[in-house]
Amino acid sequence: MNLGKLGADDPLKVGDLALIPVSEFHSFSTVVDGGGSFVGMKRAKAVVALGPWGAVALDVSGEALSLRELLDRVPDLEVRMAEVERSICPGRRSTDEVSRKK
Repeated sequence: MNLGKLGADDPLKVGDLALIPVSEFHSFSTVVDGGGSFVGMKRAKAVVALGPWGAVALDVSGEALSLRELLDRVPDLEVRMAEVERSICPGRRSTDEVSRKK
C-alpha cells in the first residue's frame, strides 16, 4: 500500500507572528511471505505566515503560493489558521468565515 497526503503541523508563534508548516507525508508498506516492511517520509512543502496584516503562503523556496489553493489541498490547515487567528488577532473575522463565502 502506498499513501501520500499533505497536512498542517503545529504552529510556531513569535509575538504577533505565527508560522504554520505544511508537510507532505508518504508511507509504503508491504507484506510478502509472512514478512513485512514499512517506510515513511515527511518533508516540508510550504509555510503559512499569519499576523495582524493577514496571511501569506510560501513554498519551501520562498515563492508565493495561492492561499486559497493551499487551503483546498490541506484539510486541517483552515482549522489551524482559525485557532491561530483567534489567539493573535481577537475580534477579526476568521479564515473559516472567509472561506465559506468563496
